[in-house]
Amino acid sequence: MSSYRLSETAENLWAEQVTILSGGSVADAFTSQGHALVGIVMPSGWDAANLGYEASADNVTWNTVYDGGGNFQQTVAEASAFIAIPLAQAVFAPFMRVKSVDSSNVAVNQSADRTLILMLRRYIGGS
Repeated sequence: MSSYRLSETAENLWAEQVTILSGGSVADAFTSQGHALVGIVMPSGWDAANLGYEASADNVTWNTVYDGGGNFQQTVAEASAFIAIPLAQAVFAPFMRVKSVDSSNVAVNQSADRTLILMLRRYIGGS
């Protein structure tokens, strides 16, 4: 996992690189540092699956993220795509993980290592 500011002129945008390992469905955890998840750059070899989210307050106990209507918070994902996440669906949490899932939120294992670039925008605190 690595994190970096996108450029010196984009001080409120941040990127986190995470990997879902071959045979797995959950990426490594990352800390949001006060940023909200607003976009995802998908790898070219993505096995067909949606993206689901898990959040944690302590980086130990993980919970599935639901929207305000009680539905799994998911994003339809495609290989080699940039996915914009509208502010109304942005995920705010101290620690987050993305996972490869079907529409019922059941794990979908990836057939090779898949590295995603998560785009985050500062809304509260952080740097």
